[in-house]
Amino acid sequence: MRTFLFPDFQQKVVPCSPDEGTDFIAATDDLLARFQEAIRLQTISYSVHETNSSALEKILAHIVQSYPTIHSSPLVTLERFNLSSLYIVKGSDSSLTPVLLTGHIDVVPAEYEKWSFHPFSGTVNDGLIYGRGTLDNKNTVFGILEAMEHFLSSGRQPKRDIYIVFGHDEEVMGLYGAKVVTAELKKRGLRFAFMMDEGCPVLKDGNFPGVRGPVGLVCIAEKGFATLKLSIEHPGGHASAPPPNGGAITMLSNAIVALHNNPMPHLFGRGIEVPMFEHAAASQSWLFRMLSSNLWIFSPLLSFAMSMKDSTRAQITTTFAFTTITGGVKDNVLPNSVSVTLNSRLLPGHTLEDVLDHVKNTINDPNVKIEVMYANEASVISSTESEGYNVIHHTVKQIFPNAIVIPGLLIGGTDTKWQSLKMSLKNKICLVTGASRGIGRGIALALGSEGATVYITGRTLEPTSKAPGSLSVTAEEVSARGGLAIPVQCDHGVDEEIHRLFDKIVKDHGKIDLLVNNAFKGVNTIGRNIPVPFWDQPIESWDDCIHVGLRCHFVAAQRAAKIMVEQKDGLIVNISSAGALLSFFTAPYGVGKAGLDKMSEMCGRELKKHNVTCLSLWPGLVQTEAILAAKETIQKATIAGQKVDVSKGETVEYAGRAIVGLMNDKNLQAKNGKTITTADLGDEYGFTDVDGRRHASMRCVKASVARKHPWFAVLIPSFIKVPWAWVVAFFHHYY
Repeated sequence: MRTFLFPDFQQKVVPCSPDEGTDFIAATDDLLARFQEAIRLQTISYSVHETNSSALEKILAHIVQSYPTIHSSPLVTLERFNLSSLYIVKGSDSSLTPVLLTGHIDVVPAEYEKWSFHPFSGTVNDGLIYGRGTLDNKNTVFGILEAMEHFLSSGRQPKRDIYIVFGHDEEVMGLYGAKVVTAELKKRGLRFAFMMDEGCPVLKDGNFPGVRGPVGLVCIAEKGFATLKLSIEHPGGHASAPPPNGGAITMLSNAIVALHNNPMPHLFGRGIEVPMFEHAAASQSWLFRMLSSNLWIFSPLLSFAMSMKDSTRAQITTTFAFTTITGGVKDNVLPNSVSVTLNSRLLPGHTLEDVLDHVKNTINDPNVKIEVMYANEASVISSTESEGYNVIHHTVKQIFPNAIVIPGLLIGGTDTKWQSLKMSLKNKICLVTGASRGIGRGIALALGSEGATVYITGRTLEPTSKAPGSLSVTAEEVSARGGLAIPVQCDHGVDEEIHRLFDKIVKDHGKIDLLVNNAFKGVNTIGRNIPVPFWDQPIESWDDCIHVGLRCHFVAAQRAAKIMVEQKDGLIVNISSAGALLSFFTAPYGVGKAGLDKMSEMCGRELKKHNVTCLSLWPGLVQTEAILAAKETIQKATIAGQKVDVSKGETVEYAGRAIVGLMNDKNLQAKNGKTITTADLGDEYGFTDVDGRRHASMRCVKASVARKHPWFAVLIPSFIKVPWAWVVAFFHHYY
């Protein structure tokens, strides 16, 4: 049934044609000649410190001469950074977030004897242009230039600002080009709605399983990159008397073989391959459509199939490749030292730390020294619901009307690595209470990663030895993510301090878009009183959970609501928990969380007519500093009859990603007054935890069955969930 009802994600567009008029650019002889001249210029990057600067200067001069409208327009400014270029095209509406288009003018060296035509000739033969840079990446550079020259020549102005960066050393890491430009853009505090860089091609017919027509891949993430040096220092000697371990070469060879035989685990089902197959499903033949629309059961089969080919295996795992090896100077002498270079491409979901742990544990030899020569993490995964993806999808369909468009993963590297792309909350003013540590800190980090301005509160302004974390440390972390954090020391048990906080926000910005009520004093009190009957608990057990908890949340919600009602927009998120429904921790804790959920319902009902949303958010078990510190004790406990496993808990940033999803939800009002779990939002919005994991909702039938009958759970689709009302009714009856 799911196979037949599965949605079609392809946009319906009107193809671009010569009859369209203003936006059709014909491939004239002049256009071709401009591009051919660019191909003839040998802008080769040989190494980080060696580029063909003469050719690079010539291509920059060629660009200025070939596109006079761009370079004379009052709307355009041009800045040079070494031999890289930054164009800024002024838009008509400064309230819109700008976009960033990038490409690079350098190329890699060519092996002339392997080319049908000279690689720097720009020869046209049978409708094809031959030359280094025709696909990587002068085609992008000159495509952008032709489009902008055409657009400006018609007397038009874009609605939003357009930033265009042409790097000159992308093929050798972009250290003096894109990295320098990016640093300047960040210094200016710029954020972008989306960035478009080089990516994947439009595949010919038959190159994607089950699809007869062409397939356009829009890459929504890029793999990371790490170069490791593995080396051994070991006494040498004469080859006539080798040591029992074989010497340095043998020892390092054992390490190489161990890594080759024990690759990083596949992450099929956690990454881009899920939307890739699902977006292709409606256009596939029946058998493949059945597989792609039912990944909940066929993931193991597709994962196995992808692991059988080099090109597809790289889509689902982090890869290792040994590229250079040194050691030994004479055929009858054992070397004292040997080394090998390991190039790893990191899949989104794997971190550099994961790679280093895997390499170290797999080699399991203290004699092997592991050094990181260079590394950058994998990119975030952009949403297929984002504005940028949909604009590019629409454009590809206009040019290639017979193609289907699906998301993909770029397994190579681009200048994208220097850019921070996720900026959906630029100009949003947010307040997260209780953000010195724990969930509050994680939420602030997630909001900052999206470019938000985040006020963070707590009692610990500077680090102390009494507890981990502080507002100043959180603020530094948020700034490092590209956001702006404003730490405000505030005791939420004192109403006057809460009011001063909101007065400051209104004075500084005149608005507030998001309030996250998270301040809570009861953590330590709960820890001390879990085994104590409520009648023997001190009254502070109640005050710490209710006063700096439910009560202070109501005070903050009152102040935020007055501002949001006036601006007719806003979101209030109350951080609650399943303790409102299940019996764990202490009675005051459960009362506080149940009261908070009821508060969300009643306040949401009153705010709805003012276009303001109020809701409760339930994280699962979260790996906060306090939880990790008490891990051994906590794992002896049970919740609803189930053993607690801290290792499977959510990271502190998972709730933050859920709130980012809420802030970008165009149908947010439908959630007004409701209680929602972070895992349910993860399923709805398609985000993962920072380590790539997907967390199961407490309503998920598959996850519930898997606890006792994992063999049977394999047959149950993960999208089948128990209605929320049933969950509430069951647990009220259970307890």
